[in-house]
Amino acid sequence: MICIIALIVFGILGIFSLSYRRIAIEAFDCVFRRLVLRKCQSRLDQRARSQITGKLMKVSKPAAKFTYKYFHVIEFIFIILLIWSIVQTGISGYNFYVYGNCNGPNEDGFCIFDPTGHNSEISPLNQLSCSTEEVDKELSLDQLNTSLFPVLNQGDDNIVFFIGCYECEYTRETYPVIKKLIEKENPTVIFAHLPINHDLESFTEYGNCIFEKEGSTKLMEFNDYMFSNQVDQCTVDTCSAALTHVNLDLAAYTECIGLNASVQLAQEQFNALTALGVYGTPTIFINGEPFVGPKPYRVYKRALK
Repeated sequence: MICIIALIVFGILGIFSLSYRRIAIEAFDCVFRRLVLRKCQSRLDQRARSQITGKLMKVSKPAAKFTYKYFHVIEFIFIILLIWSIVQTGISGYNFYVYGNCNGPNEDGFCIFDPTGHNSEISPLNQLSCSTEEVDKELSLDQLNTSLFPVLNQGDDNIVFFIGCYECEYTRETYPVIKKLIEKENPTVIFAHLPINHDLESFTEYGNCIFEKEGSTKLMEFNDYMFSNQVDQCTVDTCSAALTHVNLDLAAYTECIGLNASVQLAQEQFNALTALGVYGTPTIFINGEPFVGPKPYRVYKRALK
């Protein structure tokens, strides 16, 4: 069994060194012979056993004696560990391709393919709610009335429910990916602005008013501006700049957001998202499947029908 380990280890090292390549070839010959039920002629396993035991003799004779006696048991354990590590690497690779992390949907543990954890980073909402309670990471749209929220793109029967905040750097990073998804796949995209601080709450009402008065196209232009600029609060200047950029009158929309209906709708939206259990932005549902944090384009595309 040591030949299997030697084949893998020295096969990799053999890419860089001729001496290791010879051992890899020898190990391959030994493994092949064992597979066809023939005796290994190179005696690589016995040489490895003797060399390992010899090195241990210099450190500890009892350890060397134990290793020599139970060498086949030890190599069997290493084979099991090797197989287990290969399987786990395969599972991690699959999860990374499908979900953007190694550990499954919306898990934030360490990932060797994403060591910084970037694909799982979010702007937490406790800045707004001041809550320190543990959040429920099992997200579902089953009880959410999505008709409360503006439609960013009316496309096919694929439904993308995009929850983000204009101030959130990770939402700004994700927005171009969603735009690319719209351009290439044309799903129906519903947008929910969930501010991570109180200073941005008025922008929710502005977005609702723009959608009500002008429709999806103007709302898309408004979002393009908002997500391409660093905006940390809704002041007269920032609101004026955003509305002027999309050729809309500030006075008319200032009046709109002051209406009771606008304030009530924004509060209903916030309550619905809070009840949903959203704990950070961006959070995206594609055909009901949740994705928390900025994911690569392939992850979102895979979730489409």
